[in-house]
Amino acid sequence: MINYIPQHKSDLTAVKHLQSLSFEAVKKDVPKLLKCIQDMHWDIGWPVAEYLVPHINKMTEELLSILETKDEEWKYNVIRCLIADSPNKPHPALIKIIKRIAEHPTPAEIEGEVNYAAKIVMADSFLCG
Repeated sequence: MINYIPQHKSDLTAVKHLQSLSFEAVKKDVPKLLKCIQDMHWDIGWPVAEYLVPHINKMTEELLSILETKDEEWKYNVIRCLIADSPNKPHPALIKIIKRIAEHPTPAEIEGEVNYAAKIVMADSFLCG
């Protein structure tokens, strides 16, 4: 069986297999899949993000955990590459933390431009209206 969890930053074979599966089939591995978007320069970053985008509200807890870390690049990627591109209005708990980041960012969030990504989401009337 081909693994759908990328084993390295260029494992597009695993990504292709992932894309053939339902979200329900991979839900238990969401934390591992979210690690693939820690750096969007990795070959696997965008394809995994595109797979996850429609399911942001099925992984709210995992996204909240990332948004509470000090990994500013990962937070930026979650907000800008998943939540901002979602066809679904985010869960209220996600909106709450994104609003906090947009309005009261930490110095690290400002340096990592996480507040900029959060402001994009907050300005979107579909996502936060």
